[in-house]
Amino acid sequence: MDRVKRIAIYGGTFDPVHLGHLQVARRLLELFALDEVLFIPAYVAPHKRKLSVSPAIHRYAMLALATPSLSSSCRRLGVFGELTFTTKKSARSRRTRNEFA
Repeated sequence: MDRVKRIAIYGGTFDPVHLGHLQVARRLLELFALDEVLFIPAYVAPHKRKLSVSPAIHRYAMLALATPSLSSSCRRLGVFGELTFTTKKSARSRRTRNEFA
C-alpha cells in the first residue's frame, strides 16, 4: 500500500517567479516534512484584477522552468475566480490518498 503524500498548495500570481518564491517552497518542504509543493499560478488573482500581468500560460511556463530541482510541480493553472480553498477542495477530490495543506 502506498503511503499518503504530504502536499502543500502554493498559489500566487508568480509574475515573475523569483528566488523568494523558491525559498518559501524549500522551507515549507523542510519545516513541515512535505513530499511536494504544488505551485498553482492564479489565472487572475482576485486582488490584481485591475493590474496588467503576464498571460497565465507564460507564468505557468516560468514556474515549470524555475522548479525542476525542487520537490515541486506546476500541474495546472488556477481557474478564473477560483480561490485556494476551492483549489484545495478540488485536489482532494481527485487525489484522495494524499494530504493537502
